Amino acid sequence: MVAYLKKSGYVGIGRVINKAVKINDFIFEDKSLRHHQIKTNTFNNAENENSEYAVKIDWIKTVDSNLAKWKNRSGLFTSQLIKASLKEQRATKDFLEEQFDIKFNGLQLVDI
Repeated sequence: MVAYLKKSGYVGIGRVINKAVKINDFIFEDKSLRHHQIKTNTFNNAENENSEYAVKIDWIKTVDSNLAKWKNRSGLFTSQLIKASLKEQRATKDFLEEQFDIKFNGLQLVDI
């Protein structure tokens, strides 16, 4: 899993450690997300079929947004989708492996 911050660059690489669950069923630090201060409307549809889903991520490498990894005019992959694949994005994967000093082949994948 990689995290991309729009207009900044890539800010993290992590491993998905659980399958996605409805937002009401997601537990963080032994508490429901409803008990954490989250500045979003994530719970607007939590009680119906339009519920948001969340996954737990084990963050392996992260950087602050002001240190985001990006190279202008390089053809690196970005997407506005919540979930997008880097499977066919060799140049982007190579860039991320170098910038974050990590190998994607060593990460265990979980189908979300």
